[in-house]
Amino acid sequence: MRKKLIFLIILLLTWSCFEFKESPLDPTTPTGMILKLLKDQRRLKIFVTAEKFVGDIGGGTGVPGTNGIQRADFICNNDANKPDNNTYKAMIVDGTNRRACSTSNCIDPNENVDWVFKPNTDYYRPNGILYLFTTNSAGIVTTNIAESILAGSYYPYWTGLASDWTISPSAHCNNWTDYTTSNIGRVGSSNSKDSKWYSDISSPSCDSSNALLCVGQ
Repeated sequence: MRKKLIFLIILLLTWSCFEFKESPLDPTTPTGMILKLLKDQRRLKIFVTAEKFVGDIGGGTGVPGTNGIQRADFICNNDANKPDNNTYKAMIVDGTNRRACSTSNCIDPNENVDWVFKPNTDYYRPNGILYLFTTNSAGIVTTNIAESILAGSYYPYWTGLASDWTISPSAHCNNWTDYTTSNIGRVGSSNSKDSKWYSDISSPSCDSSNALLCVGQ
C-alpha cells in the first residue's frame, strides 16, 4: 500500500510539472506544495506531553518499562500530543540508561548513552515548520535556541539535566524512582530560549507533577 502511495505521488508530481510547466522548487505551485508538505513531515519534531507525572514517571501505574527512562519513552509514544507516527524518546536522563554528556558541554558523541538528539541535526516544533535549533557533534545545544519549546506561559517538564548537559547531581528523583518530598528533580522551562529550556534553576520535589519533552528519532 505504501509503495502504491509513493508511486501515485511521483506520478502526480510528474504530471503536474509537465501539464502546468511548474517549478517543483516553487512552494506556491501544487507540486511545490506537495514537496514542502512531504519535507515538513520528514523533519524531526519536539513536543511536550499532555499528561503530567510525579517523579517516578509512571511507576506503579501500569506503564510498561523496568526503569523511568523506558516508561518515559512509552509515554511519549502514546501521548495525545504526539504529532506523527515517528518514534519518540523522552529528553530525560538518569546517568546510566540515558545520558547526554559525562563531561561539561561535550563534543564527543561517544559520551552519549541512548541519547535523544542526533548530532548536527535540525529540530522543529510539532508542526514541522517552526525551527528550534541545530545540535552540535555530540547532539547537544550550547547556544540560545531560535524559539521557545512552547509559545505562551511557563510549562515545566522533567529532564534531570544540569546546564552543561551532564546529569544534575541529586536532582533526578533518585533515578526517577521516587514520588515523595524526600527528593527533587530538575525540570526544563517551555518558554525559555537560554539553557533553562532544558535545565531550569527550579528543582521541584518529586511529588509534583510535570510533563515530559519528547524528541523525534
